[in-house]
Amino acid sequence: MLRHSAAPIAILALMLTGCESEGEDTSFAPESTPSVETPPAEETPPAETEYTVTVSSPEAEAPQASASTDSETYRTLATLPENQAWTLIARSPDSRGRFLTLRLTDAGNGDSEAFTYDNETGELTLRAPVDYERPIDADADNAFELLMELSDIAGKPTVPFALDVTDQKEVFEDYPVVWLNGDTEFGGLGRNITPLGDIDGDGRPDLAVAAPGRHARDAYTALPPDGYHPAGELYIVSGEVLSETTLLEFDGTSGAGIWHIQGTEDDVNAGYNMMVIGDLDDDGVEDFIVSRDSATIEVISGATLIDAMQAGTQSVFSEIASGSLSLEGDTRGHDLDPRTFALVGDLDEDGLEDLAFCATEYRSGSTVDAHVFIVSGTVLKEVLSVEDTQSISGFFDSGEAAYSVYTGNHRTCGPLTALGDIDNDGLVDIAIPMPGPQAADSGILVYSGSVLQSLLETGGRQQVTAFDLFLGAEQHFIHMTDSAARATEQHHMVTALGDVTGDGIDDFSFGWGRYHTADDSAYVVKGTADLLASSHDTINIRSLVQSGGAVQLAATPENLAANAYRVEPVHVMRAPEEGLHETLLFVGAGVSTTTLFDSYSLAAGNLPEGGTAIMPLPLSGVGDFSIPRSNSRHLSYMTNIGDLNMDGYGDLAIGWDIADSGNSEDSGTVLLVSGREIIEARDRGETLQPSRMLQVPRAE
Repeated sequence: MLRHSAAPIAILALMLTGCESEGEDTSFAPESTPSVETPPAEETPPAETEYTVTVSSPEAEAPQASASTDSETYRTLATLPENQAWTLIARSPDSRGRFLTLRLTDAGNGDSEAFTYDNETGELTLRAPVDYERPIDADADNAFELLMELSDIAGKPTVPFALDVTDQKEVFEDYPVVWLNGDTEFGGLGRNITPLGDIDGDGRPDLAVAAPGRHARDAYTALPPDGYHPAGELYIVSGEVLSETTLLEFDGTSGAGIWHIQGTEDDVNAGYNMMVIGDLDDDGVEDFIVSRDSATIEVISGATLIDAMQAGTQSVFSEIASGSLSLEGDTRGHDLDPRTFALVGDLDEDGLEDLAFCATEYRSGSTVDAHVFIVSGTVLKEVLSVEDTQSISGFFDSGEAAYSVYTGNHRTCGPLTALGDIDNDGLVDIAIPMPGPQAADSGILVYSGSVLQSLLETGGRQQVTAFDLFLGAEQHFIHMTDSAARATEQHHMVTALGDVTGDGIDDFSFGWGRYHTADDSAYVVKGTADLLASSHDTINIRSLVQSGGAVQLAATPENLAANAYRVEPVHVMRAPEEGLHETLLFVGAGVSTTTLFDSYSLAAGNLPEGGTAIMPLPLSGVGDFSIPRSNSRHLSYMTNIGDLNMDGYGDLAIGWDIADSGNSEDSGTVLLVSGREIIEARDRGETLQPSRMLQVPRAE
């Protein structure tokens, strides 16, 4: 999630005025205070203390609302917009300009537990954003009923007041699908959809939607293909815009709430990937990186993103205040693979996330060398601060960057994937695909974060000449393959799942994106403390299934007729933290030439345990999720975009290429689909077809 400065909501905020009273706290009183004689209790009853509580915005001194001890009802003094951080100043000044010491409480309803109150500064702060659709106040009416009282003085009158939660328009409020259409010559729209979190602080998460120029089948040697624009486009779209439409056309222009970054002929990979990288410039807004060309990674301030998005700016990269990290001169004839960005934690303990990515070097003919890079977050911070191009080679000797080279004949280093901590050693582990046109050892390389940590500590360049020595001889590293797989490609092979088996260790899945064989399968691999303990082991995934260490999701024999049925890799819809449901896995299965592709949802908690764990496809009794597709060269895929409307359900984005074979150009489409709709339809055993749900109102 992107963090930002808490933007205090200056709505009807509370503000108080006070009167001097007997028994008042004198910690804020003037040095010389006239004494007040208190009559004996038996002669005169104690006078009631009268005071007023006023509220204001932390950015404004003028009171905006007030309530006093003579209030008989819970008067609303401020409103809290849903899904946003919120604070105000609640104080009671005495007649000398000092402030009484107050304490926040309630009448036993528990509403005060949602707030913190600093009785020295007067800051009243909401502990966590509140969802209007899921109220947490005592009587669930979206009004917190609170009391303010004098601190440490019992039995004195209290000031009752209320804070109301306000509703706002959100994505999926009226319809369960939002359709983003790329009516442009940039046919890759939807090949990258990046959730950005709520970067502009309005309580609605924002998205980056890319239309890269070279994208067909993700085959890099022949791209950009004939007839395509050689560069890509990147759109940063606000949650406000997404909430106000069910159909958004990307036609090369923008408008308020959309930042359009236009690629030029020098930006062959522009928009292919984007990743939130942390708050590098310490301005309270998270920054991001984006691939630009075959050698350049752009590092851009998140503050720039906010300003440009709100204004509806159109830009090119040369106009953006940013820094660039260049690979030029560090590999011979290399290509930066723009899909490979992965955050791997703070390996060098500098307080910043480190970055891993891949590049390939084509030496002669089909010979390919693979380069795995690891870069310290300190490097990215420096690049952004100087707003200039920095060569990565300058950071090797200082131990802030390194790479390892595999000299071989596989297209190793497709989409490098951060798997989470699958070996339970506290470090993020990664996987890279190792496909080959007909290679018997096609598979994935999986290795512990300790490998990257060691590589970063050593710095410089390492080179090996055999895949089983990749990244050094004594490291925790395995080669995982499928004995039945041949002719594999790099189409989204590996997916990080989180801990879907409930044992406290992260799990992952992998499968072959496009191949035909007698046994087409995808797999869920269970993380264990000893999974990466042995160096250089080649593990046949089918043997791991036999021992209960993995689950095989396999097409049934009747669906393998004519060798036409196929299984896609596993996609995941994670439940948000403390969400309403568990993780769902989606396993695509179908015939490659169909216009719809069935995806069978599986609750992670229903994965089999122990023994030979094979689940045949299609799954029965859970409903289908039919996603659109055009042809076998332009595959739909799904990606988890978090909780886009803050309703407690994880949501999905589906990237869908629409091909026009007549002119070799296509336009892309992205479908944003409500996780709530998916879960509820699944519970009813229904088949969802989101491409036909655009004008179907959301079920109540």
